[in-house]
Amino acid sequence: MISNYVNLGMPKGPDGFDQDVCLSWIQEHMAPTGRGGKWDRKDKEVGGVRAGTAATFKQLQTKRLEAKVKREQLDLERAEGRALDRATTLSSVRAHLTVVRQRVEKIAPDAAKAVAAEFGIEAERMPQLRSVLEGVVAKAMGDIQRQPIPIPEGPS
Repeated sequence: MISNYVNLGMPKGPDGFDQDVCLSWIQEHMAPTGRGGKWDRKDKEVGGVRAGTAATFKQLQTKRLEAKVKREQLDLERAEGRALDRATTLSSVRAHLTVVRQRVEKIAPDAAKAVAAEFGIEAERMPQLRSVLEGVVAKAMGDIQRQPIPIPEGPS
């Protein structure tokens, strides 16, 4: 059992084991089975994994290693610039969308002037032309708003 604990990471000093440190580590890292991780009659297998009060050393070790690998992978992706911070990314996208919305809202007045000049439309018809163009832009903006970009869940 002690070999299993050491394999799972229980600290061992150059002079051997410190009983208080080892007991503290066992309480923190091991399931309180009292049976050395053996199966109990109450245990059952759920999706290929033991469930119940008698968790095995292998399951604990696997979970610990998986978590460590995920943390290291995320750290590497951040260092290489392949992983983005969720809050920073959302803030940047929102700021960009605000600029896009402001520019789209300017399309109708600018287009009304260009169309009037190109086709020689009288000044008194400009409000009507601008209103039609603003309606088209407003409809497009409404369509976009009803189908927002999905924000995936998950780690940042």
